[in-house]
Amino acid sequence: MKFHNPTKAVVLLADGTLFNGIAVGNTSKTVTGEICFTTAMSGYEDFFLDPSYAGKIVVSAAAHIGGYGIKKDEILSEKAKISGLISRNFGAFYSREGADGSLQEFLEENDVMIISDVDTRALTAHIRDNGSMPAILSTEVNDIENLKNKLKEFKLPNTEELLDSNTIKETYNMGEEDAAYRIAAIDFGMKKNLLHPLVKRGCFIKVFPHHVPFSELQDFNPDGYFISGGPGNPMEMNKSLPLIQEILKTEKPLFATGIGHNLLALAKGVKSEKMDVGHHGLNHSTKNLLSGIAEITAQNHAYRVNKKELESHPELELTHIDLNDSSVEGIRLKNGKAFSVQYYPSSHKGATDSESLWNNFIENLKK
Repeated sequence: MKFHNPTKAVVLLADGTLFNGIAVGNTSKTVTGEICFTTAMSGYEDFFLDPSYAGKIVVSAAAHIGGYGIKKDEILSEKAKISGLISRNFGAFYSREGADGSLQEFLEENDVMIISDVDTRALTAHIRDNGSMPAILSTEVNDIENLKNKLKEFKLPNTEELLDSNTIKETYNMGEEDAAYRIAAIDFGMKKNLLHPLVKRGCFIKVFPHHVPFSELQDFNPDGYFISGGPGNPMEMNKSLPLIQEILKTEKPLFATGIGHNLLALAKGVKSEKMDVGHHGLNHSTKNLLSGIAEITAQNHAYRVNKKELESHPELELTHIDLNDSSVEGIRLKNGKAFSVQYYPSSHKGATDSESLWNNFIENLKK
């Protein structure tokens, strides 16, 4: 792709590996963050807007990105969450009928640095083989030593700060108040459409920020609880564990996703561990061990529940595994009242393989 007045840029990894590219849009910029790659071939709004990607630099494994622009009704967070985007061929124009603007305009408005014309195949292979790591994007191509020094000083964002900046500030409601079920949802960082399947299934939902006192949840008197995913390291979320443990004491139905899944395991004493690469994409294969059915899932996580600790736990059982690396993707309490998955259940157009999770939650509410 040819850009007007292209500016040289570099992608420098913490291990010293250097990739060259072209800065798109705002060129006088340097961005630092943890680098990862996504295997998503379409639906790029999903990972741009996902709070779990907050502060990350994302490599698109797809050869082309941006060709269908942006539609305002598909923007499901208040802003883009990623800090930088690296691509092989970034679309300087779009051809989608009904689009409201270009991807470049949207990312520039959201202060996301874009680097194109990078050998993303080699970069993705390098991350796959060496793991995710800090990286820096910059147009300061003549001062690599300075960039290396900046990278040495970089520290991953504090988990509590990430949560505070990605959770809601005030509670809000979804659905009709006279609905069949009342659900208290705890927002650790979720997109606007995630809970639509529960509204469609007859639920009235009150969404609370992640630091909500348990007494406030009790005042709402819910029939069940939902815990969302979000950014950060679950092993740094000790402040949240008492809330999850209090919810579990109620023995009311609980459904958790993403980092909420890690918190459910931690509340029962099962740790999570950092993955070398993590799972990032809209096309990850998992197996439901309860039904024996394989499912295509949307995933974005850098941590996983420790499988060895889980398998020896007296109260928890494994329900879903990833078919690529056999990592834990789902668990439940053996009494069946609480369950969780590491990935995102279907809540919008696209693969509907995980729709059954919402149905399972409703069945638990009925019981």
